[in-house]
Amino acid sequence: MRLTAARLNPKYFVDYKCGILVSFVGRRGVFSINLPCRQWGCEECREQVIVCHIKTISDLFNELKCVQVFVGYRDEKEKKLSNFINKNVSGHYCRINGQDKAVIISDRNFDGARRYDKRKFLECELPKILNQPWKEKRRISFSSGWKKPRKKQQPKYWAISFRNIRDEFNKLSTDKERKDWLCNKTNCRLTQLGEEFVKQDTTIKNTLDVFPKGKEKGRTN
Repeated sequence: MRLTAARLNPKYFVDYKCGILVSFVGRRGVFSINLPCRQWGCEECREQVIVCHIKTISDLFNELKCVQVFVGYRDEKEKKLSNFINKNVSGHYCRINGQDKAVIISDRNFDGARRYDKRKFLECELPKILNQPWKEKRRISFSSGWKKPRKKQQPKYWAISFRNIRDEFNKLSTDKERKDWLCNKTNCRLTQLGEEFVKQDTTIKNTLDVFPKGKEKGRTN
């Protein structure tokens, strides 16, 4: 089961806090896990967030044939900075926002940029840039069409709860009991699949596997 869609979708996680116990509810029962928030300002997640972004940025530039990258530091506000990029940066680029300045990394030279060996920059300078303080949500962006967006996947579970509801839900033996329980908004938050399930008059015949490979039914991490 992919947890990414649930972790990042604000529709399901309104008051989400790092490390909170989250229970995923499906036909085979409940799977519970403590999910990280993966936010820049979180002390617990910060290191992993930086590592993931270093890999993403490095992979994109390593796919290009260039042996050098061009790096510029800009202190303009959002609108002026966007105009500068549109007029001056013609190649692929990555923009990293900072507290005082934004960093633009491109495979082509642009006004005010400094030339770096690509390998040395990605290994030495990029981690320093990403380690600078940042508490906002949106920090990194890429030139249009360069970084392919992930395909959105619909959750394969009925609902999400922020309580340990394993024993409570597993006592339910019929679909009618499960539907009544799911319709109680104090118990959980329905996904689209859960909304479809509670509206059905007949029993679902297919089994929904809500457990990651190797996990047993009802096991809580």
